[in-house]
Amino acid sequence: MTDIAPGAYLTGGYSGAVTEEKINELFSYLQRYQVAAKPDRIFALRDLPAAHAYLASGQSMGKVVIDVDA
Repeated sequence: MTDIAPGAYLTGGYSGAVTEEKINELFSYLQRYQVAAKPDRIFALRDLPAAHAYLASGQSMGKVVIDVDA
């Protein structure tokens, strides 16, 4: 994994060939460098149609998270 320069802003990335090892490496990196991962909005699973509509509207400025336990 490449280090992100201080003050840099990561907007997205390629997620092909994701493995458990790569996910663990990502979480370790986020913790080590105290990267604040803040989704644009969080929707409950029951509100999935609203989440899809929000993304389709072009209003989102970041990632949308679906909370399956809410």
